[in-house]
Amino acid sequence: MSSDDDARAAATGTAGRASLAHEVRQLLGHWRRTDHQAPPYPLMKLALALAATAALVLVAGEYLDERLIRAAPGLPPAAMTFFRWMTDIGTSAWMWAVAAPVAAWAMSRRRTGLGARVDAGLLVIAQRALYMMATLLLALAISQTLKQIVGRGRPTLIDQVGPFYFDSFALRWSQASFPSGHSTTAFAASVALAFFAPGWRAPLLTLAVLIAVSRVALGVHYPSDVIAGAFVGTFSALFVARAFARRGIAFIWRDGRLVVRGRGLASRAAKTALRGQPRAAR
Repeated sequence: MSSDDDARAAATGTAGRASLAHEVRQLLGHWRRTDHQAPPYPLMKLALALAATAALVLVAGEYLDERLIRAAPGLPPAAMTFFRWMTDIGTSAWMWAVAAPVAAWAMSRRRTGLGARVDAGLLVIAQRALYMMATLLLALAISQTLKQIVGRGRPTLIDQVGPFYFDSFALRWSQASFPSGHSTTAFAASVALAFFAPGWRAPLLTLAVLIAVSRVALGVHYPSDVIAGAFVGTFSALFVARAFARRGIAFIWRDGRLVVRGRGLASRAAKTALRGQPRAAR
C-alpha cells in the first residue's frame, strides 16, 4: 500500500469515527421528537391478544404440557439432531453480533463523501439494525423478568414436582421455564425482519415456530412456555416498531398505517459503501 493509500485510509477512518459520533448524537436528539399525529396504542387489540394467549397457555397446560414432555424422548435421533440445530439458531447472541456491528458500520460510513442517496440508504440500514437491537432488548427484558416472577420449574423436574411447580425469584435455571427465552427471541426477530422483507414473512415465522417446537422436543420447556414466549416476542417487535414510528426512525405513520421507511435504498447503499467511493468520484 502506498503512502497516499495510507493517508487516504487514515482520513477515512477518522471521518468514519467522527461521523459515528455525530450520528449517535443526532439519533438521541431525534428520539426526543415525536409525531403527535401517530394513532393511539390499540389497547383493546392488545387486551384481546393477551386474553387469547392466556387461554392457549391454560389449554396447553391442561392437555399438552405433561403429555408432550413425556413423549419427547421417544423422538428419533435424526429429529433430535434437527431440533438441536433449531435451538442453536434461536439464540440471541449471534443476532446481537450481527445487528450491532451493522449499525455502527452504517453510521460510520455516512457523510464520508459517498453522496446524499447513499447516505440516506446507510441511515436506513443503521435505523433498521437499531430497531432489531431495541426489539431484542425489550423481548429479553420482559422474558427474563417474567421468568423470575413466575419461577416455573422446568420439565427436567417433572418427575420430582410435576409440571406446575412455581418458586418465584428462585434465581435458578431450573426455575426459569416460563416463558421460553428462545421462543421469545425467535418470534421477536422473525416479526421484526418480516417488516423489512415481507416476502419472507412465511419462512421467517415458520422458522420461529420450529425453534419454539425444538424447546419442547429437547425437554427444556413446556408447550405453554413457548406459547407465552411467542406472544412476548411478537408484542416486543410490534411495540418497538410503533415507538420508532412515532419518532420517524425506521418506520413512519402514513394515514394511520405503519410504513417502513426507505424501501429499496438499503441494498444499493450497502453495495456502494462496501465498494468504497461511488463510481463517478473515481
